[in-house]
Amino acid sequence: MNTGWGAGCACLACLLSLFSDLARAADDGMEGTVAAVAVPLPPVQFRGITDKRQEIDLPTVLKRAREQSLTVLQAKERTKENKANLSETKSEMLPNVKFDAGVGRTLGNISNIGEIPSSRATLFLNPARSYYNAKAAGYMERAGEAELDSVTRESLLTAALQYYDLLRTQALVQIAEQAVQMAQRLVATTDALHQQGLAIRADVLRANTELADRQQRLLEHQRDYRVASIGLATTLHSDPTVMFVPTDNELRRTNLVAVSEVTEDLTNRALASRPEVSAASQKVAASKQQKKSAEWGQLIPSFGVEHWFGGFTGNRDTFYFVEWNVLDQMGGLLSSRSRAAKARVKQAQLHREQVGDRVAAEVLTARERVLTAGEQITTSQQAVTQAEEALRVSEERLREVVGVLRDSGITVLEVLQAQEALTRARRNFINAVVDYNQAQVGLAHSLGNPSDAMSTQAIPR
Repeated sequence: MNTGWGAGCACLACLLSLFSDLARAADDGMEGTVAAVAVPLPPVQFRGITDKRQEIDLPTVLKRAREQSLTVLQAKERTKENKANLSETKSEMLPNVKFDAGVGRTLGNISNIGEIPSSRATLFLNPARSYYNAKAAGYMERAGEAELDSVTRESLLTAALQYYDLLRTQALVQIAEQAVQMAQRLVATTDALHQQGLAIRADVLRANTELADRQQRLLEHQRDYRVASIGLATTLHSDPTVMFVPTDNELRRTNLVAVSEVTEDLTNRALASRPEVSAASQKVAASKQQKKSAEWGQLIPSFGVEHWFGGFTGNRDTFYFVEWNVLDQMGGLLSSRSRAAKARVKQAQLHREQVGDRVAAEVLTARERVLTAGEQITTSQQAVTQAEEALRVSEERLREVVGVLRDSGITVLEVLQAQEALTRARRNFINAVVDYNQAQVGLAHSLGNPSDAMSTQAIPR
């Protein structure tokens, strides 16, 4: 891996389809600032979880997360349950209708039997309580929809980050394979030098030990890849024995959000767009309506009418009544319900403020991660270039002075150290690139980008 090492993650180009408007704005604001250098990603060639493999890309991951994620499906069912419960509350706007049926008969020794019904209908309504409860139910229904949107977005974010981790482990496997190849070449070189009497046996043993260590690390990275595939499959509720193989053939840094934007503007945008904030606001509005229901439901009387059907009737078959509960428990019931309702309103308001603080913190944290990862990309890319040059110089000196190896002070250990420095620099660079892309996605998510604007077409690379 030489000058082909660059900044970015190709898979995040797919995410531009998900956040298209924001991505175009960010690209316009950063045009010319990001080098279009890519890191090639060869396909994986090691042992799978089983012999079953499946190609996958980011749009497919997002689509499956929306349709198959158990977290999303559970949230949808909770929303259905909440809507059913809320419809019960709204039904209080309708009169309460009751039907009772009975049978009566006269006895021989009773001369007059009156008002023995065969059935009756009762209609009962508290207009204030029903009205405010129905309004509160409407707010709670909208809060439930916002919460479903929030859960869906979180699931999409989780799946996307896991896909990037899959790409990360694929790149780290590639780096580990290169490290093994370098060690194998050095083992061959030291064996040849030892046979010629130009290298000591300790150099041969040291080179072979390093080769074994790098082979172990390669196996660990391959294991990490399989574990990452299992984690993604679990999130997508798919068969974990089928190992995912990304179709992306390169890593590239991609910008979704212009971090140069004023932090206050970023937080204001998030507060206006995040479904969690909307849900909290809807719950505040619902709690206020519930407070009015508790207070006015006691102050305003309930009205009812009762009608008798069939049987033996007297002078009247329809009755009207008014029920006024303001003095229930000497007014203590109204007072206690009012205080409890006020406390619930205050709790909802505090929860909304808490959500706002959390959203603002998420935006600022994600922005800091983007900035730091961007700085790490720059330094780690320079380190790769320097490490490649250091290894080239060490290997060249070793080849040139084999005849006077002991006098020159050049040892196999120096080459091994240069190889390890290059491998470490390459790992740091890959981690910085993927961290940057994940931070960009996290920042875009924290700003409340729409989760339903998804395209199954990847943007051309």
